[in-house]
Amino acid sequence: MAKHDQEQTDAATDGPPSVWLWRRVRENAEAVIIAIILALIIRHYSLEAFEIPTGSMAPGLHGVHIDATCPNCGTVEPVGVRVHQFNNKLEISLVQGWIYEGTCPECSLEIRDGKSSSQQQPPPPQIRCPQCNKFHPADSKDFTWSPGFAREVVYCHECTYEFDEYFEPSDAQGGHKILVNKFAYHANRPERWQVIVFKFNRQRNYIKRLVGLSGESIEVIDGDIYIDGEIERKPLEVQQEMWFPIHDTDIHELGLNGHAWEEEGVFAPREEGGLEFNALDGQSALRYIRPIRNVYSYNGAQGGNTDASLVRDLRAVVDLEVRGKDSQGSPRFAVDIRNGEIVYRLSLPIDEGTGEVIRLVPEVAGEMALPESRRELTEDHPGDWSVFATLPEGTRLITHRHHEVDFSLVDRQIRIAIDGVLVLEQPVDPRDFDAGVGFAGRVTNDITLRARHSGGVVERVRLARDIHYTRQGMQYKYAVNGAYQIPDDGYFAMGDNSPSSLDSRAWGALRGTNLLGRAFVIFWPAWPWDFEMGFIR
Repeated sequence: MAKHDQEQTDAATDGPPSVWLWRRVRENAEAVIIAIILALIIRHYSLEAFEIPTGSMAPGLHGVHIDATCPNCGTVEPVGVRVHQFNNKLEISLVQGWIYEGTCPECSLEIRDGKSSSQQQPPPPQIRCPQCNKFHPADSKDFTWSPGFAREVVYCHECTYEFDEYFEPSDAQGGHKILVNKFAYHANRPERWQVIVFKFNRQRNYIKRLVGLSGESIEVIDGDIYIDGEIERKPLEVQQEMWFPIHDTDIHELGLNGHAWEEEGVFAPREEGGLEFNALDGQSALRYIRPIRNVYSYNGAQGGNTDASLVRDLRAVVDLEVRGKDSQGSPRFAVDIRNGEIVYRLSLPIDEGTGEVIRLVPEVAGEMALPESRRELTEDHPGDWSVFATLPEGTRLITHRHHEVDFSLVDRQIRIAIDGVLVLEQPVDPRDFDAGVGFAGRVTNDITLRARHSGGVVERVRLARDIHYTRQGMQYKYAVNGAYQIPDDGYFAMGDNSPSSLDSRAWGALRGTNLLGRAFVIFWPAWPWDFEMGFIR
């Protein structure tokens, strides 16, 4: 031991045992107190942890919820559970009875069902399978008695299948834990689209997305945000985080909800995954036929899905490889996004030429070989078709090469990226700002893939929709029936779960002094099997 260390040890044990023992206790206590003081200072001025109680920012951020597994596609859906406004205790109606968990003997579907019953009654002798729709004998060993369980109706965001989920209070999971940068707004003003935490009353904190800034006029129109009378378009990096997935061809379905796609020509599934298309002699089309509505699986049957408007802001990401072509037939691959009476088509040539965006009416969209003559625009007719935009020189597909085609129509703007490179960002025709507006059954908003004089493989298709800000529900009265003027010291905040978010549409603007900071990271859950850590954008 060095001389200096020896002197320190001698000093620490100098005197009777009671003295040097007190010195050690005091030193440890001082270290703990200093650590607590530093933690309080950091918490007060810099960082603070919050737990999200509700699902107003779903699907990105979860409150208290259960995980429901769709029996049709196996997607795990987080579904919000009602909790008390202030103490976060569950507010659900429970019944006693039997919970069944077993396998259908005919189609091997995993079944979970609940049957209310008094404890004296035995479990039912048979159970119905939702896939084969038959009743089968039920083994009593597959039943578990529950003193209290609840039922929730779940809408699967992936395959749109509706199913019953039976759960007990112990199945409920806490909300995401997040870190809030409390220093963020001491040095800088808040920016639009940031996720903020604030106090609106004395009882609780809120987490929303900042949509309107001080002194602005804001209005919700047809699901979009208008600032000072002009549509507010989300920056690309923000929009990438706000897309709501609605379908993925990589996810296998059992067929409980019918087909998602309608074929014209040859688009055939492959055993190894994906779809093979063959349009060497003509053309083939594949149209997504399920309605794309403003419905959130997270809301379950809580009443947060009252606005079932069709969503018109859509995105398709297509991974494909062209493997053959008929050069004499002007081979092309196209993606259509339809908004009611108007279709915007991304048309990409193969090996030669340059891609373009075509604006056309649905009646003509069925034919990729557009007619030479067309009616011009009149007051009562949009024109059959026109070249809306030409892509940069050389934007095309190359045979025997993998391509990712990303085509979106959002905030009344077209964005196109090929192989990760943004090649077009352009507002739609001003005549089309009202296109595709309506409720389910009144208009058609969909996505179609088309191939002409070419063949190959569509390896994967991912579809998504934008957040559709609603004007209905939750006692909304600000910015939903006309423009709302935000005070000079105010901000307008809204939840991503638009149909089920208590926010500035009900309160009006919040004061800048109520801002606590910017939410920037999810730090829990972080289990290896449930890892959800990540930055919030």
